[in-house]
Amino acid sequence: MIQTVRVVQIDEKEDLKGNSILAQINNPQVSKIRSIRVYRLEGIDRKKTKFLAEKLLSESINQKYLIDSPAFNKSSKKIEIAYRPGVMNPEAASIVKAARDLGIKLSAADSSWEYEFFGKIKNDEIKKIVNEQKLFNPLIEYIVEKPPKTLLIKGGVGSTATVLIRNINDGELMMLSKDKLFLNLEEMKVIQKYFQKIKRDPTDCELETLAQTWSEHCAHKTFKAKLIVNGKKKTPLIERLKNEALKHNKNIVSAFVDNSGVMEFYDGFAICGKVETHNSPSAIEPYGGAMTGSGGVFRDVLGTGQGAKIIASTDIFCFANPSLPRKMLPPGCLPPDYLLKRVVTGVRDYGNRVGIPTNNGSIHFHDDFRAKPTVIVGAYGIIPVKKAQKGKPKTGDVIVIIGGRTGRDGVHGNTFASAEMTDKTIDVNSSAVQIGNAIEEKRMIDAIVEVSNKNLIRAMTDCGAGGFSSAIGEIGEKTGVRVDLSKAPLKYHGLSPWEIWVSESQERMILAVSKKNARKVLEICRKYNAEATILGEFTNTEKLEIFFGKKLICNLSMDFLHHGLPQRTMI
Repeated sequence: MIQTVRVVQIDEKEDLKGNSILAQINNPQVSKIRSIRVYRLEGIDRKKTKFLAEKLLSESINQKYLIDSPAFNKSSKKIEIAYRPGVMNPEAASIVKAARDLGIKLSAADSSWEYEFFGKIKNDEIKKIVNEQKLFNPLIEYIVEKPPKTLLIKGGVGSTATVLIRNINDGELMMLSKDKLFLNLEEMKVIQKYFQKIKRDPTDCELETLAQTWSEHCAHKTFKAKLIVNGKKKTPLIERLKNEALKHNKNIVSAFVDNSGVMEFYDGFAICGKVETHNSPSAIEPYGGAMTGSGGVFRDVLGTGQGAKIIASTDIFCFANPSLPRKMLPPGCLPPDYLLKRVVTGVRDYGNRVGIPTNNGSIHFHDDFRAKPTVIVGAYGIIPVKKAQKGKPKTGDVIVIIGGRTGRDGVHGNTFASAEMTDKTIDVNSSAVQIGNAIEEKRMIDAIVEVSNKNLIRAMTDCGAGGFSSAIGEIGEKTGVRVDLSKAPLKYHGLSPWEIWVSESQERMILAVSKKNARKVLEICRKYNAEATILGEFTNTEKLEIFFGKKLICNLSMDFLHHGLPQRTMI
């Protein structure tokens, strides 16, 4: 096996990254910080490494590179920070794709930052500064003590387990739900009765699918709840919202049924808009949480009707006072000054890389936000009125996945967002974190815009909360679907089928396309370097049938999945 090759990129003129960190830590013991970019490439020889270092990984005008040579001497006080294995690294993904475009096939790639500290300071003090000043997030990053021997994440396909649920008591039902499904006892008992009725226990995939579909994030249980105020029944909030909004229906084209609301605009065009909160993911990883908030609403606008063109981004942020004393910060919570900087940077970076301007926004401060910030992101687009209605698949249409690959990132993201946050949240729900890849989204957007312009889309939605489970289950609610998860492109091996199904890995869209148009759609995606794969087809069975190869791992009634959730009562 060819060993991992280390390439170092060094800025020869001005070290902006190092200077920025020096200003941030403001420590009199540190006189200077020098930063370098470290790349690790696997599966190629030195000649190809040199070619990539010159053509892809450095700019000869102001940078130099070193191959398998230390940038700092052995006695330097230095520290290296990298993404944890399995966490989405957008730069590494771009390197692999760019190398392939240059005719070089990499087995794997990774990137990290290395910092050299100057001044009267010891190595253990550097680690303390790095941790206290939040120069990295231990949830998704780590300090590299020893260079990895390989970048490849190995592992076989995880098995599908049967979960014994029919004969357990209420306490055991709630233990099963805790920290994973986030369903209450009434909901768990309804699921238990369903499987008692069909005389079998659920698979882990079936249970995860129900938890995703019935989550607060996806089912809006609070808005749909029965309201009892002073002993009197009140109309559920969702109905009151709809009734009020639809009073003013003069210009409404589509509302409460699609990925975004649509209103008539001008000359046969409509304008659509969507805002959503990304509070929970931003509370534990603000940069990734905010990025994926922007990416998600961009895809919501893109996935409206048969495809809208995104034109603008917006945001509203609420934090505690940035100067809040650390002793007032609840256990397990990130400081508000760190949240502020990273959230703003996340929204800015994602929009800039996709090419969508942020045309307005606001920031608000109140110490009641010290445990959990409010991060609201939005987007707007334009769409021909004739393409603005939500599409419907037909029996025999194929299911096409376009965009990023699926990984473990974002597993339980939607159920986690429905849970109460505690000081344990950052540890228990680390897998709910996602890192956005804006360049991947840009390629996907461009491909879908052309597919839409050529009228090749029957129906479409994004893989947001719940991933394939939410997207495919939603489009196929009235028909039925048959999916083969073994065909899903993966970031790495070792995922269980249920993880592939509910993963919220970013930059993915699901299209319903007629069989005769499938080849045209795949060709357009190849033109834009956007990966596209056929996962299955829409049926007339009114069932959700999920296979992994030839093995059936989920067989649920669409009616129970989408209408079996008991209505919550709030007094």
